[in-house]
Amino acid sequence: MKESLLNSISNIIDYIKAFAAKTESEIKFEGNKREIIRVMYNPLIKEKQREKEMLQAKVTGIKRERNMINSQIRDIISKNEFYDKRIEALTKFQYLLLEMSEARK
Repeated sequence: MKESLLNSISNIIDYIKAFAAKTESEIKFEGNKREIIRVMYNPLIKEKQREKEMLQAKVTGIKRERNMINSQIRDIISKNEFYDKRIEALTKFQYLLLEMSEARK
């Protein structure tokens, strides 16, 4: 009975040692896996980061260009309004001159 108990305890200790070794190797593998994934995907992440920065620079350039074009459009609209008022004033003056010339007759 004593030998059986010692055998059982020895088996349990061996099982615990094996379980601890397996768990330790899995933990080490998890650390290595994390490192492997980081090494594998790091160039891809850096490439995507560069692509993102390049696209952001393009967006900034497009926004700047859009603002310049919008400013030019506002200038043209204001000039157009000014010329429309001048044309309207000249047209009224022309009608006034026609009325005056007809009144003289």
